[in-house]
Amino acid sequence: MITMTDLIRLNEKGVRVYMACGGSRHRPRWDWQNRIGRLVKYNRNRSLAYVVWNGRLSPDIVSVDLIEPTT
Repeated sequence: MITMTDLIRLNEKGVRVYMACGGSRHRPRWDWQNRIGRLVKYNRNRSLAYVVWNGRLSPDIVSVDLIEPTT
């Protein structure tokens, strides 16, 4: 399990998901493969993580299956 102090990034599956959808309709296309985030919190059943990506102020909700700790 990823702890709150870990910096995270998207795993290969997550990169594919975000590249396919362009991230979001209202945001520019980012280089998701090299983007690093900080875990803010989990939802109650720990299936979703709230992540603040570098260069952002507000958290994005990301499936836990799509993230891994940075190396």
